Amino acid sequence: MESTPKVSILTPSYNQATFIEASIRSVLEQDYSNIELLILDGGSSDGSVDIIRAYSERLAYWVSQRGLGQAAALNEGIIHAQGSIVGWLNTDDIYLPGAITKVVEFFKGNPDCIMMYGDCRVIDKDGTVVSSIHAPDFSMRRLMGRNPVMQTSAFFRREFFSQVGTFDVKFRYAIDYDLWLRAGLMFENRIKHLPQMLACYRSHPGAQSAKEGVPALLELIAVRENFAFRSDLPKPIAALRSYLFVDPFKSLLLMASSSEAQPPLFDYLRSRVGGSLLTQAQWDALGDFLCGAGKTRGPVEEPLDSIKKLQRAWMRHYGGEPQELEESEHKRWLGMLALQSGHKQVNEGHSCRALQLGVAAVKRYPRLIGEIGTLVLFAKAILGKKIFALVRSVYRKLRRRQTVG
Repeated sequence: MESTPKVSILTPSYNQATFIEASIRSVLEQDYSNIELLILDGGSSDGSVDIIRAYSERLAYWVSQRGLGQAAALNEGIIHAQGSIVGWLNTDDIYLPGAITKVVEFFKGNPDCIMMYGDCRVIDKDGTVVSSIHAPDFSMRRLMGRNPVMQTSAFFRREFFSQVGTFDVKFRYAIDYDLWLRAGLMFENRIKHLPQMLACYRSHPGAQSAKEGVPALLELIAVRENFAFRSDLPKPIAALRSYLFVDPFKSLLLMASSSEAQPPLFDYLRSRVGGSLLTQAQWDALGDFLCGAGKTRGPVEEPLDSIKKLQRAWMRHYGGEPQELEESEHKRWLGMLALQSGHKQVNEGHSCRALQLGVAAVKRYPRLIGEIGTLVLFAKAILGKKIFALVRSVYRKLRRRQTVG
């Protein structure tokens, strides 16, 4: 590899005028000189194109084409990219200063590495740091359980795409996970982790993943199904097939705490496990528990037997062993479900019910008492939403020193 290889950054864009300039500047203001930025816009109508056009002289390539989906946009970017290293940055995310230099040095020091990824910070819509994500080293076993790779901090050698393939245009939400699975199947030992902060992932209500949670989750399961039943899976990978479906089952129930999302998700579960597995009364009890339903002061029912039965049938549907969670994991998970339901209740103004659910969560899994989510729930329920919002606003102002863009 040459001493200063060219780095191509691909940025798919669609209606993110609020954030796109910060994303562009985070690339152009890097301390690494041999870098090019390509922006592939899907026909934005919110002023994004005007911002892109203002930077056009500093862009290697840009286009605004109505109907250009994210996967197709990235594939077009790969065609036009000239760099020997390629990165992918969404318009609401940003690179940290010095990130590209770290990436280049890592590739130079690891000539066998075909893909690498780093750690990242999570920021809110105002750029305030909310949390940090420290990724683990790569392995197919990890990947088949839960995606450890933050796309924002991932980079590739140019030849990666000619060997693994490009982005699958039939997917909309899980194109990164699909790519990681295919890459891991071919190059598990050539995908490396750099334990340094490289980028910031922006979590905000307008994000695609936040707006379309149910279809995104169902597509993620479809990606896992697509991979799990490939005829060319090596035996060691095929033996791990069941890992692909443990985490989605948890996610289905967590997301079903929303009364709007629950009907389609329960229908989806029934299609996989059989409609007669639970009685209607058991489905209703499970739904009430997940939503924290019932504004009474009565006890919080925990449908543990129904959840275990669903989990066994779910795993059998995918040809895996009905691996049950350990009792401690069941307790933690039920605690998290109760906690999530409590947040829903307090946001709807039902403070007493929220406190009941919070207490139930801590009783089920005492370690939750130290979690920030538990503390926030109790603070909201006791102080009231308005006072809590005021306290949070003051706290965030004190955190502005950590604002990164």
